[in-house]
Amino acid sequence: MTLDSSTASRLGPSSNNKPPSSGSHGARYELEADPEGGGFFASHPELPGCFAPGETADEAVQELDAAREVWSEVRLEDGLPIPESGRSPK
Repeated sequence: MTLDSSTASRLGPSSNNKPPSSGSHGARYELEADPEGGGFFASHPELPGCFAPGETADEAVQELDAAREVWSEVRLEDGLPIPESGRSPK
């Protein structure tokens, strides 16, 4: 299932769906509800270790944008490749 931000906002904390979507940056992301602590986790499946939590689905996706930028910077500093979908638009 593909999410836009309004659909992501309507997902409740009891949802265990991990629907893939693409953000404005073009990188696919997955959104998962945290059944134990509430809130959500957003992650980029093609960017290992790139994820972010949020109290709402929208917040998790917004935090994921910032996490992707930091993830990319660290990869560049370490001389590691960055998949095309993980690149931030200039």
